Amino acid sequence: SAGDTIVATLQLKDINVAQSITNNLGTVNFSFVLPKTVTFANTNRIDIPTTLQDQQQPGPVFLYPSPITVTGLTGLVGKVTVTLSNLSHTFPHDLNFLLVGPNGTKTLLMSHAADGSSASAIDLTFDDSALSELPASGGVTSGAWKPSQYAPAPTFTNPAPAGPYSSVLSVFNGPITDGDWLLYANDDSGGDFGAVVGGWALTFTVLNPVNQIADLLAVGTASPNPVFAGNNVTNTFSITN
Repeated sequence: SAGDTIVATLQLKDINVAQSITNNLGTVNFSFVLPKTVTFANTNRIDIPTTLQDQQQPGPVFLYPSPITVTGLTGLVGKVTVTLSNLSHTFPHDLNFLLVGPNGTKTLLMSHAADGSSASAIDLTFDDSALSELPASGGVTSGAWKPSQYAPAPTFTNPAPAGPYSSVLSVFNGPITDGDWLLYANDDSGGDFGAVVGGWALTFTVLNPVNQIADLLAVGTASPNPVFAGNNVTNTFSITN
């Protein structure tokens, strides 16, 4: 199960093929912890734009930014996903969402997608291993989507950092950064409004390297995920030095 410890026992042999000699060098054991997922959430409602202004006018959301405090994780981040819960908006093409980590790393989750549509009570998960991005035009449905950015590039007011912004969540992979993860969002055109009623969540896939000294990072992804019985699934493993 996720987070369990597995012991791998390797049998070592020195084989001289020419002389048909095999020297048994014994065994060596390695203990490693299986990856696990940990979720942190901020369930406070996010109004788009803030109700502190005329909601028919463009402007930032409230809360701006919306924070999630991450503490207590050990190991390495192998994957980060972001979920917006119960999003409704009369014209989601106006929406821009930016994720900023405690160390200043920043990724644009969604910008100017779904032109000519509305959204009602949908749950959006942004995941690098999803099958596709949100459509540039047309309706959107609940599910997992790649971070989705379309022109023009958005502008966020202070205290959000300026662009350019990354377009993938894998920029957060590696050493875990405790602290406040911040979600900035705005509605950049007039005439429409909405809310992320259920707030948002961060899910981390946490890895524990077998050798803490080695500088190799191995990341595995499965697509599609989930997969149905009888269908094909592709497992992709990336090793970074």
